[in-house]
Amino acid sequence: VKLSINPRNVYYGNLKIGDKVTKTFTVKNESKTSPAYLQEISLRTFREKLQDQGFTIDIPFDVNQPLLPQETKTFTVTFTAPYEGEFKDSIGVGDTCFYQYKALVRASVGTPIIEVSDVDFGKKTVGVQTNPLIATITNNGTTSLAITGFKNNTLSVFTHNLPEITPENPLIVDKGGQYQFEVYFKSDAVQSYLDSIVFISDAGYNTDPVCM
Repeated sequence: VKLSINPRNVYYGNLKIGDKVTKTFTVKNESKTSPAYLQEISLRTFREKLQDQGFTIDIPFDVNQPLLPQETKTFTVTFTAPYEGEFKDSIGVGDTCFYQYKALVRASVGTPIIEVSDVDFGKKTVGVQTNPLIATITNNGTTSLAITGFKNNTLSVFTHNLPEITPENPLIVDKGGQYQFEVYFKSDAVQSYLDSIVFISDAGYNTDPVCM
């Protein structure tokens, strides 16, 4: 019998001390023919008696009642931000034979700081594609930085290789870490060009979220 937990990887966000966030999860019996006899749903820190990471689990059903084929039940995991830092835990599920960790929960507490370097192509020949220049996103804050999008440049003479970034698929830059991307330039007239990429993140406008 195969048991699954969804979602499998959950980031609770960057929070302030004392903040509380609750997320809902489902446990499912993936078998189409056999019931699953649950024995346990638990957090790794609790099961292995590890250092508390601020997560608590609430199971509103009797885990001793079998899950029918393809049946799902829901439970919640709450994170309460205790102090600045990075926090993570795992959710495990077991039946009468096996116990496995099936989902990862993460949260950060503190202040991210975003700094994005500028690029200057100088004087270039009209119509000639330049070699790329490297722009760097640096997180000088006390916790991880979650970039959830960006306002793109408006001039077509500038291009870049940034991936798609959305609130559902954020770009995470660890504390003290960097992320680099390439910027290209190909002028179409004899003139000066100025443009920008503005990054949207949980740092807001804390320091410099703009690449120019």
